Amino acid sequence: MNRLQTTTAALLVFAIAGSGCARNRNLPTQLAPSRVTTLAVNSYLWRAAVDTVSFAPLLQANPNSGVIITDWYTNPKAPGERVKLTVAVLDPDLRADALRRLGRSTRTAPGSMPPCRLRRCRSSKTSS
Repeated sequence: MNRLQTTTAALLVFAIAGSGCARNRNLPTQLAPSRVTTLAVNSYLWRAAVDTVSFAPLLQANPNSGVIITDWYTNPKAPGERVKLTVAVLDPDLRADALRRLGRSTRTAPGSMPPCRLRRCRSSKTSS
């Protein structure tokens, strides 16, 4: 019994002494989840924004700048309406005001072509 008590006391002393000899005691033991990833923006907001706009085809998604741009999307239930979204994640912190969205939509009559925004539009018909 005496040997067991001596071994337990020695292990306790080594455990206490070993924990006090940590090299980097000034470093935080846990980092915030937004600081763990290498993204310049909050990773939770970034993933949520990409997941939310995934119904439309993505034109550009840059995690370093935090900008997500979708291509024009037409809902099959409303063929005369189309929408284009731009989402920007602005801050590496998880805050409600760190997300900005911009949506553009156009409405046309069903079956007609959307308005042409180019400087020149050429018709595919050839005159005969």
